[in-house]
Amino acid sequence: MIDDAMLTESLKKLAAPLPPGAREFRIDGKPISKREGEWIVRVVAYVSAQFCRARLDEVIPGRWSLRHEPMPMSGDEDGVAEVVTKAIITIHWSDALQIVREGIGSGRDAKSAATDSFKRGAERLGIGSENYDLPVLWVKCSADGKKLLEDPEVVLTRLLGKKAELKAANEAVGTTPSVPARAPAPTPSVREQVAAAFPDPYTDPTPVRASSKPSFSSLPICPKCGGELKDLRPARVANPRLPLFRCERPGCTGVIWPTDTPKPRAKAAASSAPTPPFTESNTFPDALRDEQDDLPF
Repeated sequence: MIDDAMLTESLKKLAAPLPPGAREFRIDGKPISKREGEWIVRVVAYVSAQFCRARLDEVIPGRWSLRHEPMPMSGDEDGVAEVVTKAIITIHWSDALQIVREGIGSGRDAKSAATDSFKRGAERLGIGSENYDLPVLWVKCSADGKKLLEDPEVVLTRLLGKKAELKAANEAVGTTPSVPARAPAPTPSVREQVAAAFPDPYTDPTPVRASSKPSFSSLPICPKCGGELKDLRPARVANPRLPLFRCERPGCTGVIWPTDTPKPRAKAAASSAPTPPFTESNTFPDALRDEQDDLPF
């Protein structure tokens, strides 16, 4: 019979936080120059294979096994061939339940590859997994990047302390009553931005919409043929390189640009003839007069 509570408790103990001194650091990458005469290098945290083995023996003594399988060789960032190994860690909890975790590691020889793969497989069980949640560490080093001039643990503690202070400050700000923020000013539309950048001297105070067609009496006439012009002001919102007006007659190339002086449309002459008074004789045809139709009403 499988004791689920005991199994859950054992897995929690495997993933328990690392004790003081269990975390180790190694240089990862080449140094970079932060300022004149000062070099820094990236440092990553890890746990040793000895610690992983001790944690397994402490939590599940006699219930775990380890075996390695060779993998195809690969090359590192410098092109040097490396040995690749897969570690398979099996927890023999009972005859009916086995927990298997695998990890692939590499190294310059079989021993280092086996150690690396074992640590990666142990991380799949939660051992030292908290190292993957740590921030990136940059530590002062020598110009060749082989010697650290600061203790990585001190740098990590200082960095985590700053993060804790910042988090506490943000939480304190969040608990204080906040002043209602003023609503931000509405962002001008593309049409308004283009209109502001390219002022149109012929635009009426009311905005011209693409769906509305202005009356011909408010538009100038073609400077070449005197014909009607097509209003291109709505289209200039998307393409400011268009003219303001373009002649609609086929073959005519008359246009008006913002720098041109349009030719005004001639006003229609007022008729001198008086308007006849409203009478039935000049409004209805003879066939619709009451005295000439045959309708009964």
